[in-house]
Amino acid sequence: MSQLSRRSFLKTSAVSGLFMGISARSHRATFGAVPPSERVRVGMIGVGNQGGPRNNMKYFLNNIDALCDLDKNYLAEAAAFLQKEANRSAMMTDDYRRLLDSKDLDAVVVTVPDQWHALMTTEACQAVKDVYCEKPLSLVINEGRVMVDAARKYERVVQTGTMQRSGQEFKLAVHLVQSGLLGKVNSVNVTLPGPN
Repeated sequence: MSQLSRRSFLKTSAVSGLFMGISARSHRATFGAVPPSERVRVGMIGVGNQGGPRNNMKYFLNNIDALCDLDKNYLAEAAAFLQKEANRSAMMTDDYRRLLDSKDLDAVVVTVPDQWHALMTTEACQAVKDVYCEKPLSLVINEGRVMVDAARKYERVVQTGTMQRSGQEFKLAVHLVQSGLLGKVNSVNVTLPGPN
């Protein structure tokens, strides 16, 4: 994947998502002095499982300038992947606040356990970083309200992962059921992989 421009960042991110009350058109003017054609500098918060090399990292590969994880093994694996696949190194830390303090980052990808989503997204907005955050965006309605308010106050774009609403295989499954091509559906069996 080529480097993402600011204009294509949200269009070509890992999955389609929701904007939290700020349209990309109105937000472009708030990116500051950096021309829209420049590369979006991304910090990855959480690089194990969904945030790691086999998942979110591969979508932002040429834009990653910082990696953060509490697990030193995940951090080392992510750094090695970045070096091998993109011939790049990145700032590495076990404290997400260091990423948020960095003036060298434009956006963060938050892929941590659910209970951290609201805090990290809100603090990222306060640090004038755009955010891609995995689902569920928040655990309770009040957290969501705080996140929306922060995105609006600091004029940030916040996007959440909804791959099961936008992935082609899921769209096909919905089409097959809704179009009647499968006939009348009487029951559905669902299996889930082991906990991650």
